[in-house]
Amino acid sequence: MAKKAEDPLVAEFKKLATANRLILGTSRTITLLKKGTIGKVYLSKNCPEKTSATVKNLCNIAGAECTTLDRANDELGIAAKKPFQISIIGITR
Repeated sequence: MAKKAEDPLVAEFKKLATANRLILGTSRTITLLKKGTIGKVYLSKNCPEKTSATVKNLCNIAGAECTTLDRANDELGIAAKKPFQISIIGITR
């Protein structure tokens, strides 16, 4: 039986998690954005509007890349191999 092709986003999260560069959650990501240690941020498509605006503003200030994914927060939790919903994932520099 052929192996099922792994989602590229899941593969990236898996690689970053083993390197301890994956930051899960809004509060930790915002804190690290303010310190300037986040290089890239992924937002779920149903991230709350106020939170999304705050994170995008902080990304502009910190020079971090901000990407809104075409996945809901429950799908993002599954992609990160966690049993809970995740609205924001940060990647350290």
